[in-house]
Order: sequence, then structure tokens, then C-alpha cells
Amino acid sequence: SGRNAVDTRSTLFRTGAIVRVLTATLALRMAEQGTLDLDSDITGLTSLIDDSFGPLTLRQLLLHTAGIDQRRIATRARRPDELLPLADYLARRMPDRVRPADRLSVPSAHGYSLVGRICELVSDRDFGLLLEQEVLTPLGMSSTTVVSSPVPNARIATGHRWMAERWTTVWPDFAQTTPASTLLTSAQDISLWMRAVLGDGTRLLQPESVSLLLEPQFRLHESLPGRTLALREGSSPDPPGLYLYSVENGTSAVLVLLPARRLGLFAAFNGEIDLRSLVEALLEPFDSPRRRREDTSDTQLGLDFDPRGTWRDTAVSLATPEKLLGLVRQDRIVPAEDGALLWRQRVFQPESSSCFLESSSGVRLCFARGPGSRPLAMIGDLVLEKLVWYESRPVQVFLWVTFTAVFLAAGWSRRGPPHRHEALLPEGPLAPHWPLGLARLAAALHFVFIVALVVVLAMLSRGDSPNLLYEIPPYVALILMLPLAAGVLTLAAAMGLVPVWRAGPSARGQQLYLALLVVSLIAFLPFLWHWNLLGFRV
Repeated sequence: SGRNAVDTRSTLFRTGAIVRVLTATLALRMAEQGTLDLDSDITGLTSLIDDSFGPLTLRQLLLHTAGIDQRRIATRARRPDELLPLADYLARRMPDRVRPADRLSVPSAHGYSLVGRICELVSDRDFGLLLEQEVLTPLGMSSTTVVSSPVPNARIATGHRWMAERWTTVWPDFAQTTPASTLLTSAQDISLWMRAVLGDGTRLLQPESVSLLLEPQFRLHESLPGRTLALREGSSPDPPGLYLYSVENGTSAVLVLLPARRLGLFAAFNGEIDLRSLVEALLEPFDSPRRRREDTSDTQLGLDFDPRGTWRDTAVSLATPEKLLGLVRQDRIVPAEDGALLWRQRVFQPESSSCFLESSSGVRLCFARGPGSRPLAMIGDLVLEKLVWYESRPVQVFLWVTFTAVFLAAGWSRRGPPHRHEALLPEGPLAPHWPLGLARLAAALHFVFIVALVVVLAMLSRGDSPNLLYEIPPYVALILMLPLAAGVLTLAAAMGLVPVWRAGPSARGQQLYLALLVVSLIAFLPFLWHWNLLGFRV
């Protein structure tokens, strides 16, 4: 921000997720020392993760194939002194496993943080100290740290974000998932790590361990890029490179390795930008000439499902109320001309029986069967799962709107509240009155809950609610109490249907109204359960 020139040795950038290559290096180094075993079950080492989906290994955590749920609420701190020790944070906020291991590779900051915690447990040392002693110091990375409050004189690049037609200074916050999300480093220091793994610098790991960092260890589909223990395989050049991106706190960073050419690239920018086009331009000279694409107009798909329809990003929460954000992260794949498919205004032409190719970028869109035989679509870093018709956003939004309208009409009737406790007296065409009063009160509570939920989700999806990113505010717990209270009132109103219907046919219209209202209230409870909104699991 002061227009100071960047010094590759001393200028530090907040490179966030780039720390994962160092966390993986640490785990591999400790495995070589015999302290860790990448393929041993870790569920017996810590109570932070269970064996509900079978054994779990460090290798699966490093490959992001552990099946751990996603979480955004209360994962950051405003100031370094608000950061919890890794053990305490994970004890409070470690997500559940939501799928068997080795089915999907879904990036998980908490999975990598669990790797850091396991390293702490077996060494009895803090993760930051352990990383410094085992990786940073041997490599000579003297300017690199995972400590969020470095020495006062450190030259840290000020982050910026493009807002309101200008670059605005971003004051950093701090991730609780340190082994996955916190790194202050310089270009010179990162080059030392790249030289070490590419065989042109300090030898820190044995060749067998280095190969785990440089060669894909998991591939969801044979035609798609794979994943190493720390990096993602790209679509180019030929042979493909490995990369890792980070964009947060007003800083963008990318690490790219071309193992076949023993070449590494690290770029950092003190602004939140899309570095992909820059990387593609830098790597273009290393790419082999593209082969002339053969005519694929007669390509026959070998899929046993229709690729057209609604798809959802798999990197969404499944076990917390954050699951609702999955409604935003849905896409449609629709047919285009000549058998092509259209996704986000990008055209993919048929290439093989299960893959489509975007000619301009060389990116593939491939399809396969996933866990539970659910169809998957894979493109770049994204893994999408196909939704059945009733899971699609239009249907779910329709249900939410319908329930909201019903509860608004029932909870705030034009007739107004009864006078002198007449709802509890047996006189009148509908007797007793208390079941209708309880049902209307339950409907009013549900309506207030839905309105409050919309406001909270809007704040969370925009990412501008500090209370939700840094803590769980008391009002969230209060909001989640509303459907529980309404559920109790609903059960009481349902029991009151029996005496109401015994009153005879004189109030049949009101009896039907009450019955339909109670049915709507009961139907809303499993709907809330589906969205993880019954209870306090946030």
C-alpha cells in the first residue's frame, strides 16, 4: 500500500492454504523417522474423529478422501490472541465424517488440521514448533512462520480487495485451522522447498516420500487430473503440472510444480485476483502443441444415466445447518448443439464415452458413478453430484415458500387473538379451542424462524458477518430453539385433535382447517430434520 518494492527474501505474504505442502512434508518426514505411519488407523489415537465409516488414515486425510464434512461458521478469529490451541479448537469444532473414505476427494481444512494435531500427539510438541524444527530450519526457510503474530519489524504485504471500483485495504483475520490455512512466507523461502522436492536443493525427504508429493495418489476418474498428498494435478501443460491456490485476506498466491522439467513457480499478489489466467500464460511455453482434435460428432456416450439436470458441489456441509448453502451452490448441465453440453456458459464437446472437452482450455467434464451409485460430474477442482428432482433448488425453494405462506396465514389470522381466554373455554362452534391456539402459536414460531434463518444465511453467504465467521452468537442458539418449541406445541395440538373431532359436525369447517394446519406443522418437522435444523448442531 506504500508502493514499496517487493523483496523476494524479506517481504512476507499471507499465503494461507500453501501451508498444506509444508504440513504434508512434515507428516512424510515423521513417517520416515518412524514416528508416524501413513496407513495406520488413527481413530484410536484421538477422540476427535470416529470410526463410523471404518478406519481412517493420515494418507486419506492428506488426499482429502477422508469424507469429513465442511464447516465455515466460527472457524476464524479477529485477532491472534483469540486463536485457540489446535487441540481445543478441534475438540469444539471438528466436523463429522459424512461419507466412507476413498470415495471422493473434497478439500478439507479440518482434515489437514487433524494431521497437524496427530503430529502434535505423537511428538508432544506444538505444531508450529514441530514444523520449524523438522521442516523450516533444515531447509533454511528462516522467514517462514505459521505464527499469526510475527516479529514487529516483519515486512508483511498489505492485502487488498477490489470493492466499489477501487482497491480497498483488507485487514487480516486469522484461521483456527493453522496446519491447513495459515502461512507467512517469502518467495525465496518457498523456492527452497520447491528445490528440495524437485531434487535441486537440500535433501529433506527420501525419493519414495518425494514421489508421494509429486505423483498422483488418487484419481476419481481415469480421464481426470489426480491429486498428490499435497497438490492438485492440472490439465496442462503436457505432461501436466501440479498446483495449489490460495486467495484470502486480500492476498492471492499460487504454487506450481512441473516435476518432469524440474521447474517450480510461486506467485503472490497483495490483492484478491484470479491467478489462473496468469499461470496459464506463464506455462504456455512449456506446453506441447495441441493435437488436432478429431471429429467426435459420432461419439457415443457409455453412461447409464442422463448427464443433463441439476448438480450440486460436493464441498458443502451435509451434517450442519450450513447445508442450506448447498441451495446456492447448484448448477445445471443442459444440452447444446451437436451433442455438446453447456455448463456455466461453457461448451463441452463429446470426447469419449464418459468425457466432454472444452476446446479452448483443454478442460474435461467427465461423468462417473459415485458413492451410493449417485452420478458424479468432475471438472477441474470441482466434483458435482447429481440431484434427484425434489432436491433441486426450484422444488426446495417452492417448499420453503409454501410453508412460509401457510404459517404466515395461520399464525397471524385476521380475526385477531381471542378475548378473556376464550380459546381455553369449551363454548363456541369449535370446542375445545386450545388445540387451534397452540397450532397457531406453533405456526407463528415457525414463520419467525424462517425469516430469521433467511437473514442469517444471507449474512453468511456474503461473508460479511463477523459474528458468524468468528463465533456462534447467542441469537443463533435462540433462533434454533424456535422450531424445537414449535415442535412441542405441534405435538400438543395434534393430541387435541381427538376431542375437537368428537365435538360433532357443527364446526366441520374449522375442524378441517385445524387438521390441515396440524398436518402442515408435522410435515415441516422432517423437512427441518433434512436440513439439520432441529437441534443445536452448528
